Amino acid sequence: MHLNHKMIVVIEDEPFITKAFDFREYLHFVTEAWEAFRDEYGAYSYSPNGAGLYFNGNSPEGWTKCEGRHGFAKPKRDTEAFETLNALPHIPKAWDVFGESLIYDITYEVDGEKHCVFISDLWDGPIVDWGPEGLYASIPDLNTAVQELKAQFPDAIILGDAENWSLPRGLRKVELPGFINGEEIA
Repeated sequence: MHLNHKMIVVIEDEPFITKAFDFREYLHFVTEAWEAFRDEYGAYSYSPNGAGLYFNGNSPEGWTKCEGRHGFAKPKRDTEAFETLNALPHIPKAWDVFGESLIYDITYEVDGEKHCVFISDLWDGPIVDWGPEGLYASIPDLNTAVQELKAQFPDAIILGDAENWSLPRGLRKVELPGFINGEEIA
């Protein structure tokens, strides 16, 4: 089973605001470095985990295309591209902005069996970006996820802190036009 519940929050205060600003500043630096690398080799995109680049058509000499990855290629060892790729800054994730204050999954028990379900599809962590009121984040919506889980399994016993969780100080839930469930709608 998989749930997909997210909410949009404004990051208003500590303990998150400084970490969020630092994250965005570092992400901007990293993005510039990765885009320069991408452009140098004529790719159209780069892998968010930093493993290689995506090409339309053939990849440059010295690169190995990965089957079934739709244009994804990695530089071969002992090439300048390989050395440059390994020297690029790590692409950050926003996990550290929120630390242990967010819950990403729910452990529950039904008929004596334990289960665990992810709350959202934020596999790489929360999304932190600029918005009309400053820094925003898309984070898991734990309360809505618990409500859905209890509706599907009325006898479920929620283990851990999921049922008692509340939005931490420094964050404010908002509704943004053009977003539903924390996701932009087309």
